[in-house]
Amino acid sequence: MGCAVEACASVVAGRHAHALCCIRPPGHHACSRKAMGFCFLNVVATCAKLATRGDLWLDRGTPNARRLFAVEKVLVVDFDVHHGNGTQALCWDDPNIVYFSVHRGFESRSKSPTALFYPGTGKPSEVGGAKGSNVNVRWSEPGMGNAEYAECWRRILLPVARDLAPQLILVSAGFDAARGDPLGECDLMPAGYFRLLAPLADLAPVVLCLEGGYNLDAIARSFCACAACLLGDDLFRDADDLVARRDALVDDRPEPPCAPSARSDIDETILAHARFWPSLRASLLADDPPLAALASDLTDIVLSARLSAPPPKPALPKRKYVASSSDRLDRGHDDDDDDDDARERRASEERFATALLASLAADHV
Repeated sequence: MGCAVEACASVVAGRHAHALCCIRPPGHHACSRKAMGFCFLNVVATCAKLATRGDLWLDRGTPNARRLFAVEKVLVVDFDVHHGNGTQALCWDDPNIVYFSVHRGFESRSKSPTALFYPGTGKPSEVGGAKGSNVNVRWSEPGMGNAEYAECWRRILLPVARDLAPQLILVSAGFDAARGDPLGECDLMPAGYFRLLAPLADLAPVVLCLEGGYNLDAIARSFCACAACLLGDDLFRDADDLVARRDALVDDRPEPPCAPSARSDIDETILAHARFWPSLRASLLADDPPLAALASDLTDIVLSARLSAPPPKPALPKRKYVASSSDRLDRGHDDDDDDDDARERRASEERFATALLASLAADHV
């Protein structure tokens, strides 16, 4: 815990651009009053809370100790193959922390829709107490690799991160989604981890903390890729790099395209969060031409309805008192004008509703 807290303080203070924390045990399953999944203390959630509350200290315990400013926005990225239920619970109501997790949700949804992957949480519909602050991408099948994670980053995480504009990014780096992990059964390569981390490091300072992983060789290779990324090394950027292939850090086989099930899983999360994040709405339209065409038609209908509606009449000044019968007559006249305006607004709304229904009906003829 202390290692990660000190790393966050150093990065927030600007002493270091990024930081990596080799810590054990992992923490993202730990809740406020319960340890689970080999996790006792939720390190990443604690660091996020300390940063947003302005409780990080630099050089603590020395005469030069100083308290750091509060970080306005923190993005927590969890790519451990298991959902970080503890981090989600601890950050659920915090409007200054956005928690993003990509994880396996099922053993295999196509074979058994009821067989959930540990810990069984992390549905896309769990959007957070501060709406949109909790983003879950739940893989329905095993075997997800570089292509699926890259698509998830392109369509969800990076658009959300750009909208959020975080000042600090905390990464729960579980490497049990790496190829060769006996529990994760996924297919991420070191080069894939490098490409996931690189755009985050371009957005804000990154503090990476180890989480899960059950293949020591896969953990070592994946962690080296992340270290290379945060150090500014280009070694892993190119999957065909000869040095990387020679060291067996990158497989030279061509990567398969994104699996259709992964695209459906990504779409499910986008639909749950598009109302909260403008860039996700743009992503949804960009990847669905028919939906983009319908949105364009609806926009035209809205504009035409607004243009055809009569302009509202200027409001008459309200009287503060009634001094005579003529004033009472004027007040009655004002009420008539208000009724006319209300009728015109209702008529305009009815025209818009009629046009909208006609457009939708035409699409289904």
